[in-house]
Amino acid sequence: MGGSPARPDRDRFLDLLRLIAVVRVVALHTATKPPVVYLPWIQWIFPGMAEVFFVSGVVTAAALRRRSAFSVVRSRFRRLLPPFYAYAAFALVAMAVTDARSGAPDASIDRGDVFSFLIPIVRPTGSVTRVVLWGHLWFLTTFLWVLVASPLTFWLYRKFRAGSLVVPAALFAATVWAQKLGGFHVREEFFNVFMFGWFFQLGYLYQDGWFARRKPRSLVAAGITLFVVGWLVAERIEPVWKTPVNELYTSASAHFLVGAAWMIAALAGREPVSKWLDQRRRRTLDVVTQRTYTLFIWGPAANAVAMAASRKASGTQGNLGIYLVVTAVTLVMLVLAFGWIEDLASRRRPRLVPS
Repeated sequence: MGGSPARPDRDRFLDLLRLIAVVRVVALHTATKPPVVYLPWIQWIFPGMAEVFFVSGVVTAAALRRRSAFSVVRSRFRRLLPPFYAYAAFALVAMAVTDARSGAPDASIDRGDVFSFLIPIVRPTGSVTRVVLWGHLWFLTTFLWVLVASPLTFWLYRKFRAGSLVVPAALFAATVWAQKLGGFHVREEFFNVFMFGWFFQLGYLYQDGWFARRKPRSLVAAGITLFVVGWLVAERIEPVWKTPVNELYTSASAHFLVGAAWMIAALAGREPVSKWLDQRRRRTLDVVTQRTYTLFIWGPAANAVAMAASRKASGTQGNLGIYLVVTAVTLVMLVLAFGWIEDLASRRRPRLVPS
């Protein structure tokens, strides 16, 4: 496609989005652990996984322009699976050991759980008493399916440009209404693939320079409009605040709209933010960019360790200070211990701290 503006080898704006996404996801997992700390309002601020899929869509589109679809998909799988299998080995052993000690009849893993970790075509599952070790792995399954479909969705984009976004949006809407009106359960994988597949395809537009040709104020206006609509959906159509957990994620529609609102509004600031980043040292961006995947996978494990330490010191109510300190220390240790696997998977020289 001609007419695309030239892009630098490294887009620091995308690196900043990765950093924001990591901070947002880690903050969410850390701040929603009642009774120690429970701040569900964080979910309304820059939903992190929307950014992750958007940035991945940008990178994948650039790769699909240069290489064959098979080569692109294979290289992405090579980067994703080794770090995941290292985590899977830890999670399965941890669940087996803790379940054996607990003696609870429902605290166990079976062959189906092990298989779901080996071939994560659906979200990996495990012991019901250790959901913290596998509940967040839905993002990997979603990403694998979106990645496999990327040659097709990129072909649709090249044929229909921005109009191709209608496909995942329509599929998502159909899934929501099928569950709401049909009265039957729809697996969460369908919601996730269609929702985050839309953000992945939004990355195609960015890589093609589509957003650079839009006026910033029109993007901000679109973002505000989508946020208001998402809020009204959560207030009137799928009442979030009437659910026991009082969380945005209980409404797939509101989650989608709020994520799109923040993402589109943020793109209005790409040019000034990029100029600002070019004038400053970017060490933090470089480190986080090369450890994003490790932070996503291991973050909840750090929260679990911190929660156990907090409750051991202060009883079932826990202690907020102990919890936050142990979370930070444990997460840093886990990144140092396992982050180098990301380097190997990406065919970089393995390092404790990225260069």
